[in-house]
Amino acid sequence: MHSESQESRFIVYRTRPLRVTILAVFVLFIAGSNLLRFYESIQHYGFLEMILPFSPLIILFSGLFWGLIGLAVFIINWLGWRLAPIITIVFAVLFIGYGWIDRLFLSKRSVTNWQFFIGVEIVALILLFWILHNRKAKIFFGVNA
Repeated sequence: MHSESQESRFIVYRTRPLRVTILAVFVLFIAGSNLLRFYESIQHYGFLEMILPFSPLIILFSGLFWGLIGLAVFIINWLGWRLAPIITIVFAVLFIGYGWIDRLFLSKRSVTNWQFFIGVEIVALILLFWILHNRKAKIFFGVNA
């Protein structure tokens, strides 16, 4: 009886699948890129104010927002939280949507290669579903396999 109570205190560690590790590192890269965008927009705020037709605060806060959200998504994937697959897919769709808003409304230039962007984003979403919905990932996240 004494050994059972001691055993229940131990956390069962699950092995993170390589695909989930690669996904988490990729999300960390996105988070880092956006935090760098935040930092650089602070450093060059005066210059951005002169050349942009909109407030540099948009770049500053979008970098901070996507950087912090990306860090959170990285952590939940790294730790294997149960809701991580759903949150990651929502993050990806919203991030892609923001990318289109940025391209179409903030950059003020025509998007000539939009077919390429859509193709890459569709492939990325399919790859994301494949990574998060295979048997090993479901076991890691504690979702019914």
